[in-house]
Amino acid sequence: MRDDIHKSAPVPTPWKRVIRACGRDADWQREGERLAQLALISDLNRQIRPTFISNIQQAVDPDQRDLLANPSGLHALRAGKLTPIEEQIVEHAARLAAEGCRPDEIAGEAVEAVASARAESWRRACTGHLLKAGGAGAHDLVARLHKSTDSIPLRKISAEIAQQGKAATTGLEKPNLDLDEDLLGRR
Repeated sequence: MRDDIHKSAPVPTPWKRVIRACGRDADWQREGERLAQLALISDLNRQIRPTFISNIQQAVDPDQRDLLANPSGLHALRAGKLTPIEEQIVEHAARLAAEGCRPDEIAGEAVEAVASARAESWRRACTGHLLKAGGAGAHDLVARLHKSTDSIPLRKISAEIAQQGKAATTGLEKPNLDLDEDLLGRR
């Protein structure tokens, strides 16, 4: 299989990095999982505004519960320009409110549903490219990609977005290389 298969993938750069990491034998699992999580977080943080999350939380306030069930209330949420992901969150939030979901859970559940669909969408796009262009080793690479995306903590990421307006990337940054450490990680 080609080493540069990630370069021609029709996905954003963070997902190309996931493909590249999954193709490396030495540390594919750790790096693939880390980069898959970062790719999804960057996608969600870029397209979900904190002000939008606060608007959803206000809309599901028990005192204003009928806002989401009411078509004019949905229209009020959509009055501003929404990203496609925000539109999907509104749709999920409205469905959850109509189903009687607890108001304090609606925002997190709606974000989680959209995050899950988004991760699956990018995984399908990457998989399609790998199977088309990957040759003989494509199935192993696809299995690694699936394992990496399956490890994304969707509930944790969604809860952070619902509570803080953004998901944190703390701890996901690539650690700096310290040449004073030996191979076992000791100083």
